[in-house]
Amino acid sequence: MCKPVVFLFLGTSLLYMPCVGSLSIYKHLQNNETILSFGLSTKFYGISQFESNLRYFTPLFIFDIIIYVPMVVSYGVQVILIPFLCNFIATYLEYIQLRLNAIYIESKQTSQSEARLIKLMKGIYQDHYDAMKFVKALNEIFNGVFLVKVAISSFLYCLLFFILTQVEDNYLLIKAVALVICLQLDVLLICIYGDRLITQSLNISVACYDVKWYNASIKFQKMIAMMIMMTNIPLKVTAWDFGDISIQSYGTIMRRTYSYFTLMHNGSEEQEGAKLNQI
Repeated sequence: MCKPVVFLFLGTSLLYMPCVGSLSIYKHLQNNETILSFGLSTKFYGISQFESNLRYFTPLFIFDIIIYVPMVVSYGVQVILIPFLCNFIATYLEYIQLRLNAIYIESKQTSQSEARLIKLMKGIYQDHYDAMKFVKALNEIFNGVFLVKVAISSFLYCLLFFILTQVEDNYLLIKAVALVICLQLDVLLICIYGDRLITQSLNISVACYDVKWYNASIKFQKMIAMMIMMTNIPLKVTAWDFGDISIQSYGTIMRRTYSYFTLMHNGSEEQEGAKLNQI
């Protein structure tokens, strides 16, 4: 099921990006606008000089169109795949809680079901161990991504908010607001589902305690106690050792953003005031 979705996404990207890139080039040429590409710019003076300028900008935009595809795939991984994986494992932990509730129902039966209860508990042990391995692999793969996001998000948001206060053109303002929303959504989704992963992981210990373990055998009680000890440390995605990815970390990012924005805004006002005094 996953492979067709991945191929559909990649195929759409391969078809969509060249078309958008070509239309963008044609639009800029018609309007005699400056074409920007990864920090480089070229001024075109109309369609009549298209052929004479072709050799200058064609390699540049071929590179642009090619590089758009991995950019879209990379952003799709960050915005869609990482929150999906966090939500998937959180749902899996919620399923483990339901299985623990099923053990409570089983425990109401006769003592002949003791072996079955222990078997069910061993299955839950294995499921939780698989969840731990999954989260460990997720952290090993995306630790660098999380660290970069946490490190640059505050500074990036600060710059964008500062730009919003300086833009006077309504069209540019709408584009800037849309960019801020997209970038905010990127980090917010990861933090929301990362927080859900932590919550569901901690809820397993609560579900273990709700099992009528005190009416079971000593062996079963030890298994429940061991499970509670294992789940006291929640499963979570981290930015290496610099912090957990959760709603609290998103709040920290926004507080830093406000601090940096205030500092930059006050500095800009002081600079403008100094220029006015010189005049």
